[in-house]
Amino acid sequence: MRFVWILPLAAAALAQPRPFEAIVQAATAATPRITEADVEVLRDGSLLLAYTEFTGGDGSDWGAARIAARTSRDNGRTWSAPRTLVANSGKMNVMDANLLRLQSGRLALAYNRKNSMADCRVEFRTSADEGQTWSDPVTITAPVKYWGTNNDRLVQLKSGRLLMPVFFVDDWAKSQHTRNAVFYSDDQGKSWRQSSVVDIPASKRGADEPGVVELKDGRVLQIVRSDLGQVYRSISQDGGATWSVPEPMRLTAPTAPASIARVPSTGDLMIVWNNNKPGAVHTQDRFPLTVAISQDEGRSWKHVRNLDETPGFTFAYTSITFLASGEVLFTYYAERTKMYSLKQRIVPVAWMYGR
Repeated sequence: MRFVWILPLAAAALAQPRPFEAIVQAATAATPRITEADVEVLRDGSLLLAYTEFTGGDGSDWGAARIAARTSRDNGRTWSAPRTLVANSGKMNVMDANLLRLQSGRLALAYNRKNSMADCRVEFRTSADEGQTWSDPVTITAPVKYWGTNNDRLVQLKSGRLLMPVFFVDDWAKSQHTRNAVFYSDDQGKSWRQSSVVDIPASKRGADEPGVVELKDGRVLQIVRSDLGQVYRSISQDGGATWSVPEPMRLTAPTAPASIARVPSTGDLMIVWNNNKPGAVHTQDRFPLTVAISQDEGRSWKHVRNLDETPGFTFAYTSITFLASGEVLFTYYAERTKMYSLKQRIVPVAWMYGR
């Protein structure tokens, strides 16, 4: 009787998916930066990957870039050849893909269209045919100034409200003290309104690169990048329209973005960030890439594990996609010597709990 039960359990354990990692697209001299990706599950179970591909230059935020796309039919183990998802309609670039399956069933796409250091706009489009064609773009942000969003930031609340967290300055060439706001839409993205502003006056770089997640009690948590050695947080009691004064989350961090999501199978929150102190050289402290779990809605964090600690690299701008296989797919840049390749790592959800 003992062996009747042990053998099936052992076989089931062997059948569990194992962590998998790969370079999706390596940087080259012609494309020195392949970054800021997002992944969404299509109706047929395949995956759509959208990412920024910079062409030429030094891979800075100001170079020419398009948003490219690939598809996978094997849960991210292999990807199709790239195609253009959004051609470069900006005077500088288009970048930072956000994909989201809306409650209506349509697929949404948001991204930055950058014309200058004083004119960057966040645009929104939808697709009824799984990303083959897209509606005309709606500009989320107004008036004209330098508005920006990260990849994988667009969310929809249980109420149906869409939230697009952004950072902004009037002119990047004159000041890099950014502030955050959240644009919200109650008509499926046809029109947008701006929230109150979040700032950290004591920070030289201000409040930056926000991400949001809905809490179980209906409030919304905003995570905030700062240069004060910690990830900060702000809370909205009204669906993202107004925000509290930001406070530290007691997560040590350099000046780098974090990403947050809810684990569907457990209901817990998960955060991805660089678990490191700020270094002397900006961006070279983005190591390692770490995940942690919160079972109390972000008040404390445990099961801290390094997702990537490959020596010689830095990592940032993560996307998070939960798969029906019981896995979670992360994309992020892996940088070495100013060459930014797009990397992915796929782990079972149980791995994040140390199992």
